[in-house]
Amino acid sequence: MSVRLLHLSDPHFGTERGEVVAAVREAAVRLAPDMIVLSGDITQRARDAQFAAAAGFMASLGDVASLAVPGNHDIPLFNLPLRLLDPYRGFRAHFGALPLPAASRRVGDVELLSLVSCPPSRHKNGELDLAGLAAALPGGGAPLRAVVLHHPLDCRLAQDEHNLLRGADEAVRMFCAWGVDLVLGGHIHDPYVSTSAARYPAAGAPAVLALAGTCVSHRTRRGIPNSFNLICLEAGPSATMLVERHDYDEGARQFRLAASLRFMRAEQGGWSEFAAL
Repeated sequence: MSVRLLHLSDPHFGTERGEVVAAVREAAVRLAPDMIVLSGDITQRARDAQFAAAAGFMASLGDVASLAVPGNHDIPLFNLPLRLLDPYRGFRAHFGALPLPAASRRVGDVELLSLVSCPPSRHKNGELDLAGLAAALPGGGAPLRAVVLHHPLDCRLAQDEHNLLRGADEAVRMFCAWGVDLVLGGHIHDPYVSTSAARYPAAGAPAVLALAGTCVSHRTRRGIPNSFNLICLEAGPSATMLVERHDYDEGARQFRLAASLRFMRAEQGGWSEFAAL
């Protein structure tokens, strides 16, 4: 059974572009995903109105299952009492219970684990409670497994090295040992897809690491448009994964396919790039 995941990240509601929001809605209907995944920085300043706008946006994408994790921008920055006493209140009010230490959802042959990588003690850098995860990871049983968190485990540019998850190497080893096939994230507004073998060759059977750019915010990086990923997974003896990046076309005011990478899982486990389309 094929499973299609629409991977959105970093909308930063409060800085959204109306025409791009409309284009994501159109794309979600056209691409007909089985689940929509939102990997953090849902809001710009963790304000209730921004969370409400983001929740409305997600609801407008169609009658499709969705899951979301918070990012560092979803914790109040200037409201210190709230940051200290109830930092995830806005997220819980509009997106449900916080996945601590992890929450599991299944769609078809894919189990998705939501993780929180933005402890309130940190303003920007991400970190996971690896000890808590090791003791509490769900049992699984699905043919394919994916992890969703906000902070990246790999990056394209040297200038983003400091943005990698703290303890990323240990996290990758844990994920590979646990049989994770795919890790979804964002944070740096620079879409990038690799396997864990590129940066962590000794971590174990490689997983695919996919970062999405900012889907609707004007806070794009120079030369990088608004974008999202569509990921098609096929379980079975010869499991495959197609990761498509869709970029916003300013002239056409719609998202267009910009790049595709296909991966195949070896019989003994671990993913490698099969072909660039």
